[in-house]
Amino acid sequence: MKTLKTFLSEAGMDDKVKLLVKLDKQKEKLENAVSRNMGINTKGAYLLRDKYEELKDKAEELGVWDLFCKKKGLDKNHDARDFWA
Repeated sequence: MKTLKTFLSEAGMDDKVKLLVKLDKQKEKLENAVSRNMGINTKGAYLLRDKYEELKDKAEELGVWDLFCKKKGLDKNHDARDFWA
């Protein structure tokens, strides 16, 4: 089975692949911050959430947000604050 990155790359969607990789890395950063018990109202948390929301907006514009959420098992209506829920 092909990975999401391979599938999109073969389809000539390199800009979308780069965005999805960035989005995935940002998601991991958010999850790591939560696992380290970083408070939701700290400066670092604000920066992480802002970057994730910025990438989310770009993914919605390019039409890959639903695909990202499906592959990662996330609700398509989630936002960065949901990682602390």
